[in-house]
Amino acid sequence: MRVTHVITRLIIGGAQENTVASVLGLRAKPGLEVRLLSGPTRDPEGSLEPRCAQTPGLLTVVPALVRPMHVWKDVLALAQLTRIFRAQRPDLVHTHSSKAGILGRFAARRARVPVIVHTIHGLSFGSFQGALANRTFRAAERRAARFTTHFVSVADAMTRQALASGIGRPEQFTRIYSGFALEPFLAAKNDALARRRWGLAPNDFVVGKIARLVELKGHDDLFGAAPALVKRCPPMKFLPSAAALGVIGSKPARARSGCKNISCSPAWSPPRTFPDCWASWMRWCTSLAGKAWPAPCPKHSRRRGRSWPMTATAPARFASLARPVCWLRPATSVG
Repeated sequence: MRVTHVITRLIIGGAQENTVASVLGLRAKPGLEVRLLSGPTRDPEGSLEPRCAQTPGLLTVVPALVRPMHVWKDVLALAQLTRIFRAQRPDLVHTHSSKAGILGRFAARRARVPVIVHTIHGLSFGSFQGALANRTFRAAERRAARFTTHFVSVADAMTRQALASGIGRPEQFTRIYSGFALEPFLAAKNDALARRRWGLAPNDFVVGKIARLVELKGHDDLFGAAPALVKRCPPMKFLPSAAALGVIGSKPARARSGCKNISCSPAWSPPRTFPDCWASWMRWCTSLAGKAWPAPCPKHSRRRGRSWPMTATAPARFASLARPVCWLRPATSVG
């Protein structure tokens, strides 16, 4: 059986880690011929392409497949994907992420691929975009859903939002949580010497955040809540890593500006680039900041048009359960 996965880019991020892990896992199974197509990865978050390069013949880069909307490149990417599908003749095409999800499914239909699957890691429309972009993506998602055989969603909230937007039918959806290796987290130590190297005292209440510096990730919410939190808990220190899975984010200047403009700026450590094994860094943290409340899913949530800063307690339990949102609590509970 020939299976081809398609994703927009291979930055170091949750959807990309999930996709690469799926592809490598499937490739190890007998009777499956698995390939991965991706647009070029030139972003500052880092790249998973080297991991794919360890498996010869796994990855094909589609030059015109880019994340921003670009009419000419999008048309060219559609043609390139269609040509590849016709040459490879996959039995199943599995798409990931918004741009690759739309163009990949249209190309698979043009190439007469029998089975088309799409994973919703996050919806392509929402309050984070303008009206025109939202209308365009909604219309494209609805159209692509007509010839999508099945959907995989990483959270029930993704399924509900898609159905509410007229995308797919309930029986087409299966929820599969994103998995990751637990061993590094279970083996990580809260090293006192390493903490001192980062300027952290033994009694500091350390709040960490691992996310790219984009609006969706809620850095502004954490910056806004920080002064009140420090007043209630003076030993509190913040490690806004400005990172996706430990790699420096795309807008470090924004983080520096946020740190400078809040009254508790001495409590902030500057955005860092952390070691590859960022599980150790997480063990230094008393609490982890996220942005999802009260929805019981590992994705973004909004209530009454605003986001809510959250913290995740007990990093060891956080890692062992692989369900971070289960341990999220309102930031106001700290102190």
